[in-house]
Amino acid sequence: MKAPVCRVCAITGVLCPSCSEKYRRGVLTDLDIEVAKHMFELEPRYQGLKDLEMVKSYQVKTRGGRDAVLVIVRHPSRLDPLFLQSLSKQLSNRLKRPARVVQESKDMRRLVSQIINPARVISVSTVWLPDGSIEYDVIVGRRDSNRMFLSLESVKSVLYEIVGQRVRFTFI
Repeated sequence: MKAPVCRVCAITGVLCPSCSEKYRRGVLTDLDIEVAKHMFELEPRYQGLKDLEMVKSYQVKTRGGRDAVLVIVRHPSRLDPLFLQSLSKQLSNRLKRPARVVQESKDMRRLVSQIINPARVISVSTVWLPDGSIEYDVIVGRRDSNRMFLSLESVKSVLYEIVGQRVRFTFI
């Protein structure tokens, strides 16, 4: 498994010069180190972690206001949702707070669907603004608005960090 922090630094908690530099620049956070440590510990149990790359972890809020962790991972092929769900459950147990593992995707609809699961995405539209910028409009069913795992503000801020574009949600 690959992670933003090297294996030895994650397990020991003592950062090498390379990881220290990443930490100083803000590329690496305490949460990244903690999540990477637990994922490295889970690697012998889950063979699927061998080819996995942990991209980033985010501190988010659930709809109930509890702290949660969202982990973005990269893999050469599409991962089984049951594998991601199982990994999320194991991470939740180890971190002592809700966690969700999401596979990075260039497909905006797939990415949003994974993050707001079990709520369903009806459509994702690209909105071109007059100033030349892009914004995404995600349409979710009104009944599903109460089923989202994360708070709406957390979803918007995480998607902005991942995609680099504003995302607005419409409930119909």
